[in-house]
Amino acid sequence: MRPNAATLLLFLVSLALTGAGVLAQFRPDLLPPEVVANRFWLVTGGWGVLALGVFAKGL
Repeated sequence: MRPNAATLLLFLVSLALTGAGVLAQFRPDLLPPEVVANRFWLVTGGWGVLALGVFAKGL
């Protein structure tokens, strides 16, 4: 089963959101204060996008 472009895009968006949240948690000096303040929502959004992709792929 080959992933299509939408699946890869959802995965990359999820990876970017989760990565930014993890980076904000462990290296807050590298990111703007707005990103650091919203790190919980970045990680939550990343996992949500991943769950949405898995759910949509299963339909």
